[in-house]
Amino acid sequence: MEKPHLITEQQDCLTLTLAQRRAFMRLPLEERRQLLGQQAGEMCKHYQQNPEWQELQTGDVVDY
Repeated sequence: MEKPHLITEQQDCLTLTLAQRRAFMRLPLEERRQLLGQQAGEMCKHYQQNPEWQELQTGDVVDY
């Protein structure tokens, strides 16, 4: 069974094949949680190091 790879900055989730997604779902729950935890940690680092996303959230909210 092919083991899914962690998503990196160069690889986005849309590039995962159906076979890779199914392989991920066949992993034991604890292993899936571990992989998702690693990915969440990487995304946390990314957002902490890249303040661009915070600039998008500044400004007035306009209700029409």
